[in-house]
Amino acid sequence: MILILKYFPYFAVLYLVIPVLMRKNFYSSMPQFNPKYARMYKTAYWGSIIYMAIIWLPMIIGIKFGNVPTMLHFFVRGTDDLFVNAYWIVQLSMSVVGILWVFAFNGGDFIEKYYLPLMSQRGRGANPAPISSGIIQLIPVISLIVIIILWVFILPEDMDVIDEMLSCIN
Repeated sequence: MILILKYFPYFAVLYLVIPVLMRKNFYSSMPQFNPKYARMYKTAYWGSIIYMAIIWLPMIIGIKFGNVPTMLHFFVRGTDDLFVNAYWIVQLSMSVVGILWVFAFNGGDFIEKYYLPLMSQRGRGANPAPISSGIIQLIPVISLIVIIILWVFILPEDMDVIDEMLSCIN
C-alpha cells in the first residue's frame, strides 16, 4: 500500500503518456475533419496534456528528490517543506489557469462545439458524449473548491495522523 501511495504520481503521468502515443495517428487526421480548426485541436489537446502533467510534477519531484514519503504528505499544508508548498502553489495556479481558460477564453464552448464532435467522429459516427459547456465550466471551479477545502480542513497537526496511519499499513 505504501508503494502505491509513493509511486501513484508516476502511474498518473504514465496514464497520460500512453494515450498520447496511441492518439498520434488520430490527431494527424484532424485536418480532414475540420481543417479550419485543426491547429486549435492540437493546441487544446497538447495544452490539456501539459496541464495534467504539470499537476503531478511537484509530487514526483518531491517524492524523488525532496524526501516526501508519500503523496498523502502533500495534502498537509503549512509545513516547512519546499516541495509540499510548491505542490500547493501549482495546484492553485493550475486551477486559476483552468478557470481563466474556460470562462475568459471560451474553453468550454470550444470543447462542446469542436472537440466533442471530433471525438464522435473518431467513434465512427457515434453521438458525442452529452457534455455541455456548463459541465465543462464546473470542472476547474470544483478543483478550486476542493483545494480550498483541503487547505482549510487538513491542518499541519494532521501529519501525525497520516504518519500513524501509514505505520499501521507497514
